Amino acid sequence: MMMSMAMTLKRQRVLMAISSPSASTLLGFHSQRSQAETGMIFFLHTSSSRSGRPKYQKGCSFTNIEDALCCFNHMVHMHPLPRIIEFNDFLSALVRIKHYGTVLYLSKQIELLQIERDVCHFSILINCFCRLQRVDFGFSVLGKIIKLGFEPSVMVFCTLINGLCIKGKIARAVEFFDEMVERGYQPNLHTYTTIIKGLCKIGKTPVAVGLLKKMDNAGCQPNVVTYSTLIDSLCKDRLVKEALDIFSEMKSKGIQPNVVTYNSLMHGLCNSDQQEEASALFNEMKSFNILPDVVTFNILVDTLCKKGKISEAQGIVKTMIEKGVEPNTVTYSSLMNGYLLQNRVFEARKVFDAMITRGCRPDVLSYNILINGCYKAQRIDEAKQIFDEMSFRGLIPNTATYNTLISGLSQAGRIFEAKELFKNMHVQGCMPNVLSYNILINGSCKALRIDEAKQLFDEMSFRGLIPNTASYNTLISGLFQAGRILEAKELFKDMHAQGCSPDLVTYSILLDGLSKQGYLDQALELFREMQNNYLNPDLVIYNILIDAMCKSGKLEDARELFLKLHVKGLLPDVRSWTSIISGLCREGLLDEAYKAFRQMERDGCPPDCCSYNVIVRGFLQSNSASRAEQLFQEMFDRGFSADALTRTLAADLLSKDDNLGLKRLLGESERCQGEKILEDRPVSELKLICFFLPGNYLKFYDAKRSAYPDDIKIISNCNGPSHSLDQPADYYDFLVFTSASNLFSMTHKFDCTSRTCPKVCHMPIDNILNKIFMGFTIFEASVSDYAVTGNDVGTGSLSAALDDAGFLIGLKRNRWNPDAIVFNSSKHYGTPSYWVQKFFRESSGATLPDAKLQTNSSTLVASAITWQNSNLPENKVNLKVSIDGLGLNSQLSGSTKTVLTSSNVMDENSFVDPKKVVPAQTMIENADKDMDVVLSPYS
Repeated sequence: MMMSMAMTLKRQRVLMAISSPSASTLLGFHSQRSQAETGMIFFLHTSSSRSGRPKYQKGCSFTNIEDALCCFNHMVHMHPLPRIIEFNDFLSALVRIKHYGTVLYLSKQIELLQIERDVCHFSILINCFCRLQRVDFGFSVLGKIIKLGFEPSVMVFCTLINGLCIKGKIARAVEFFDEMVERGYQPNLHTYTTIIKGLCKIGKTPVAVGLLKKMDNAGCQPNVVTYSTLIDSLCKDRLVKEALDIFSEMKSKGIQPNVVTYNSLMHGLCNSDQQEEASALFNEMKSFNILPDVVTFNILVDTLCKKGKISEAQGIVKTMIEKGVEPNTVTYSSLMNGYLLQNRVFEARKVFDAMITRGCRPDVLSYNILINGCYKAQRIDEAKQIFDEMSFRGLIPNTATYNTLISGLSQAGRIFEAKELFKNMHVQGCMPNVLSYNILINGSCKALRIDEAKQLFDEMSFRGLIPNTASYNTLISGLFQAGRILEAKELFKDMHAQGCSPDLVTYSILLDGLSKQGYLDQALELFREMQNNYLNPDLVIYNILIDAMCKSGKLEDARELFLKLHVKGLLPDVRSWTSIISGLCREGLLDEAYKAFRQMERDGCPPDCCSYNVIVRGFLQSNSASRAEQLFQEMFDRGFSADALTRTLAADLLSKDDNLGLKRLLGESERCQGEKILEDRPVSELKLICFFLPGNYLKFYDAKRSAYPDDIKIISNCNGPSHSLDQPADYYDFLVFTSASNLFSMTHKFDCTSRTCPKVCHMPIDNILNKIFMGFTIFEASVSDYAVTGNDVGTGSLSAALDDAGFLIGLKRNRWNPDAIVFNSSKHYGTPSYWVQKFFRESSGATLPDAKLQTNSSTLVASAITWQNSNLPENKVNLKVSIDGLGLNSQLSGSTKTVLTSSNVMDENSFVDPKKVVPAQTMIENADKDMDVVLSPYS
């Protein structure tokens, strides 16, 4: 019920509910807001008895608003009325319980009682307005003070300065402070401390230090709060030495530091890697009987965890519990982070569970730390489970949570899941930021889904986000990787047009992309433009150009640019030297290449594995076996090994020059390389390993069996489908690339294969190429390749598909189901071979009855699926099919046949006609164990 204000004087008991009071309503200042807009509603009730209600007493305090309003009701009924000083005392009590709106309303009632208000009263009103973040109305009250002829007190100015700081208007507060001093007012301790806090908050700590000196000169003694504020700000700015000087000054003046002072200094020292000094302060603090709080212990725990000293951190937690200081979420989060820095996800999870057990509720930050740790340990599925757990516990993931998980999914190649999570982010009301888009754009580019990356980039602007330099860099890099050079260059121009300044990373991406695409002249022009814009190239950019020049046959230009590095104050690194050595080897200047190889080490840049491989390959290609052997031995002695290309060249040279030393070194290098792979790489990554010299196979096999008896499967590269293998293996590698008729003829290839031999696995070559194209590794399992080659293939003809079917029927008949036979057909819309693969995928694991065909055609093979080779008759074929072994209860009604056919055996699918050759499913009429089936031509 909305009532007039005058009615309060006629009630014995008043209960008020006020929200966002308007000063224009209370004090008569001009405002365009109506009373309805300010949300002021007064609920008034009467009481028949006044007994038991508190009466006003000087210096009183209240615990609830109802008692306070009863006291006010008592005061306004007193005869004579209390003086303004007593009303001020009452209103100050209301301010202490933070009922600022009520104070403003009651001030209006006091004005209606025609009680003359003083400066102290107006100061109270200014304080209330400032607390309600309406410092503008506070200044209006200051105007009224001056208009009424009062002299504003220092407290009035101090209150307004504090209000400006609360509102975040620090610069205006400093200006007002200076005006106050110019008018002859002497700021008090509270005013100085308020301004110093404000200056520190906006990063002007040096100005705050200068104000401290002025304060001291003006005779105003700083207190522990003033000093602690400055010390904390200096430590956050990593000015620990200056903070320690202030600390010493503080103690010299007899001002005792408190726990906040020590915490700030200890945190600053720990962040500056001065743990011993921090420990000394901790001991000093205890010697002064200043009890450490949870913040103190958290600083120590966090520092130890970051240093990898988890056991010591656990000891600190135990100590704090013994001293009655309960660990909080920050404590447990620091412990979790310490374990996760060592990839110890299991231990981090135990800390997380212990936190919950002790009744400490994890917050979003705790979950974010755990999710980020799983992401860095490449345990994405576990990170997703933790993410789902957040919602179950009623916590709302923030942008950082989503960004971490989206990044993990993208880097794991699970771009579709990443995008689904990104969409869910919108649905849950968590708005993505620029980093969110950058992560997803990067993931799309790595998956070569460039059009989707461009859509995401455009969507940023649509949603009011401004792409930053990283956004442009990521998309430009992706466009170059996809070979879309013109679009990359256009995006670079747009970057300039939008006022986003390119950085060194931008130029390195452009120079690298242009160089690798064969546009070295354009790259050099861009390099000159970069220098004209006063952007100094770094070593990365010089290395890109030197390498490109060497590969383009511009060796002299590369050497000239290499010599300029010293002039520019840059020291060549391993890549710089290796590029020059590679260029010299490419030009046949082996003596100069060898000199450069030796010079790089004399210049303090020791060669790495890549450098050795480059120089060794140079001598191998020039048939210099002895020089290659010397460098090979040196490389091996330094712990490096030959890469695949170097080993291939060495094997080629050994076929011409039987150098025993080189042969020994090559074999030893291969053995060490195998052991290094087994030692360094996770088991999940060891899927396919190739070796060149058969003599080393058994050594590797024994090492593997010893280290990983069950986790790693061996693939032998011997071809033995019809006889036992001469060496142990879990799989053998069978590759076939042949014409259509030959592939069909291999349908009986495995009929006589021993069932004790290793398993055969097959993957279509299209699938492998597609995996490479998509940026994924093909080493997912032991695989073999088959493909139809020659003129009858086209880009994926029906003929090739039918030949595939004949070969696969042979595998199925021998109970070998291909492990991975489904084509990823996004590039070709599904070739006819894709549909053949799909037939076999859908029948994988099915029971295969004994199927007999009676027909006049001699060119049919059959199992669960029938196939006719490329010498197909142009007329249809009548089949009589008899099937045994279906069982008495088999229901044949509803049986179907699926046929893949077309009018021409060379027909293909395409973007224009993607369904030209696709399966057609029809019902089989009168299906029975013995039935007649008509087979279409070319099917």
